[in-house]
Amino acid sequence: MRAGVQAAGLLEEHLAGRLRAARLALLYSALPGELDTGAIELLLLRRGARVAWPRVGNGIDLHLHVASGDDLRPGRFAIREPDPSAPAVGAGEIDLVIVPGLAFDRTGHRLGFGRGYYDALLARAPQAIRYGACLPYQLVPNVPAEPHDQRMDFVVADELIATGARPLPEPEVAP
Repeated sequence: MRAGVQAAGLLEEHLAGRLRAARLALLYSALPGELDTGAIELLLLRRGARVAWPRVGNGIDLHLHVASGDDLRPGRFAIREPDPSAPAVGAGEIDLVIVPGLAFDRTGHRLGFGRGYYDALLARAPQAIRYGACLPYQLVPNVPAEPHDQRMDFVVADELIATGARPLPEPEVAP
């Protein structure tokens, strides 16, 4: 929980312009051993963003639904997810994505559980700014990567790391 609060503080402090521009953000419901996203959800809602959550579909499809983290219920793989009746959104609508992983490196490579759900989703959402969220011990020197693996633009653990994975638009300047 404390790591999630620290990560939210780093996001708020460093990415104020990007968070101001985010109208729709995608979070994940943390499993044991993953960075809790509750404080990040509160930050996004306070900034006026809508928050969507993934729901596992058939194959490697993730369906995205706007919901409150409090309304998520255990679904496939015992991961908390939104009800299928919650308002659906498309990957092309997402401005900002917070992605879990088993490990990340400073160049934005991510090690997931090997099924490819997030890689497939991120390939359909090239406009979204990508954040890998992890606990400090999950930040490692090198994560092996394959051609289909999608890199993160930033990694947030006990610090916020700009990976240089892709050219990004400059954040908005506060008036």
